[in-house]
Amino acid sequence: MAPSLSSTGAPPEVIERFGDRSPPDPTGWKLVAGFRPARVVGVEVQFIDFGTAEIPPPSGHGIVRTHVDMESSADATVLTALLFIPKQSPAFDVYGKIGVGKLNESFRAHALVVEFGSPCYPFPCSFSTDKRQSDAHPYFAIGFRHEIGRAAAFRVEYETIHGDAGDDTTMFSAGVAWER
Repeated sequence: MAPSLSSTGAPPEVIERFGDRSPPDPTGWKLVAGFRPARVVGVEVQFIDFGTAEIPPPSGHGIVRTHVDMESSADATVLTALLFIPKQSPAFDVYGKIGVGKLNESFRAHALVVEFGSPCYPFPCSFSTDKRQSDAHPYFAIGFRHEIGRAAAFRVEYETIHGDAGDDTTMFSAGVAWER
């Protein structure tokens, strides 16, 4: 989930003009490698790219007097322990994951308000920020796995990693896993 203008310290006159905007949720991807030494426990290491979300700057000719543009991105390297809920069928698993991830976040925003009636008029109200952070944070996920062949399984997960810039970074994913 991308941070909003208010979570990045935008002044009230910018939030009043544009609202507490956030870029739309992006599409991401992940790569996972794991080991399952017993039926009920496992360990995984994964790289997650949560994607890049943006509200692009205005385009066109002439002077743009009032606008906001933002860009937010995040990725993480995560080490997790898995606990599988035992089921009668080995072809279907429900599991939880807990771990720690090194989350890399960036957020850039620029807003400019030059219009009659703004609190700053006749001067522009402006706001710019460019934040980058890289810290270790707790990671949690729940998911299910369904075997679709001798060496393949379909997996669905919902995962979250707590971040400092704005809301928690989350992902809902579906994919195919090669299993040996």
